[in-house]
Amino acid sequence: KNNYPELNQRYITILEINGRHSHRLKPLIEKLCLLTLVITDIDTASGEGHHKSQCPERSKKLISSNYAITSWLLNEKSLDILLDLSTNKKAKKYNTPYDYSIGIAYQTPQKISFNLKDFEAISSTFEDSLIYANLEFFKNHKGDGIFGTAYRVINNSKTFEELHSTLYKELKEAGSGKAGFALDLLYEIDPGKLIVPPYIIEGLNWLQEQLKQHSTNR
Repeated sequence: KNNYPELNQRYITILEINGRHSHRLKPLIEKLCLLTLVITDIDTASGEGHHKSQCPERSKKLISSNYAITSWLLNEKSLDILLDLSTNKKAKKYNTPYDYSIGIAYQTPQKISFNLKDFEAISSTFEDSLIYANLEFFKNHKGDGIFGTAYRVINNSKTFEELHSTLYKELKEAGSGKAGFALDLLYEIDPGKLIVPPYIIEGLNWLQEQLKQHSTNR
């Protein structure tokens, strides 16, 4: 509504699928040949053993444990490869019986400034990606739940490495608090004050371009 007025005027259905189960809509999408954007978490995990969840870092042989990414749409698990894929590589085009595309958007690296130095922040969920995109806002915004967690972690961390690892751990432990965090964002904060996480911007730009092409080709 605030950043994509053109998309806001379209008849776009938004379905929230609990957890990492967007692929369960695969038969419906393919049957109806629906242009689709899947917005999901990259869900970083160890590449060995039982693939335990891990704080996202480059060059650690980590993988994504998200089925929609690794098996349905991209057939790629390596975190290092997934982080550098271009937008076009995150979409598949189908031609049976009608032309349509499915794109996927997951957390991408963000350039942030912390203690007057620039760093690459790699997120694993919507929450940490949103916090990194709005670091200064959360640094100065006291509150309950995840708001309080972000405020405390940002202000108590002496290095970016400490910030990154502690934020990941604290958000993971927050668990059910994520629902309250989402409601607080909707009802307590002016959306115009928040920067949309880059991966969502990338996905919505792709969707908007697909709809423009579809309108032109009609």
